[in-house]
Amino acid sequence: MASRSRRPTTSRIERVYRTAGLVMGGLWALQHGHSITEHALRFGVLLFVVAPIVSALLKRRARAKGLPGLPISPARLMTAKAVLLVVALAVTWWLDRCGVHATDYIVAGGITATVAMLGPRLHNLLMLDHGAPTSNADSPSTQRRPDTQAAATTPHSRADR
Repeated sequence: MASRSRRPTTSRIERVYRTAGLVMGGLWALQHGHSITEHALRFGVLLFVVAPIVSALLKRRARAKGLPGLPISPARLMTAKAVLLVVALAVTWWLDRCGVHATDYIVAGGITATVAMLGPRLHNLLMLDHGAPTSNADSPSTQRRPDTQAAATTPHSRADR
């Protein structure tokens, strides 16, 4: 129960996603007039290089304070970021083809709204499922559960007696 009180509240999660949406949308808008390739590279660096570094630093800070970090699945988070980037690039390309002016600002608003509104709703999908393995390192073949460890040590303890 003590660890449950340390989990972020819904309003805090919403604030985090609103802030992230504003930052990502703002950075997209700042690149107004640049080519779609430059958008892809800069936004990709933000999502796949800068964000994981910041996340690692926040986890380190939480551990130093004795707080548990959020159990977010890195693979699911990277997939969500990749989908966001691909959709933003596709919409930018499509709006450019249609001759719409201020394409980058429209897409920036879409990124902000998408992250701010869908982020809190999809947040639980980004969390690790504690009951199921999330990678090969966590699979039952490479990691023993406590009940199988006891069963595995029983024959040895009987042989030693």
